[in-house]
Amino acid sequence: MVIVACARLGISGFKDGKPVTDKGDFYMFDVALALQNLTLAAHSLGLGTVHVGRF
Repeated sequence: MVIVACARLGISGFKDGKPVTDKGDFYMFDVALALQNLTLAAHSLGLGTVHVGRF
């Protein structure tokens, strides 16, 4: 099984279309949180996971 995580840029970490901090977009943080939950759920089912950052 392959799961691909996608994100919309310019949404998370923005208010009224402008970044709320000097860090800019938060999409990588949000995707990482979601995938961490997926990893923990897989582990609870006795499954393993591997994260690949680039194809």
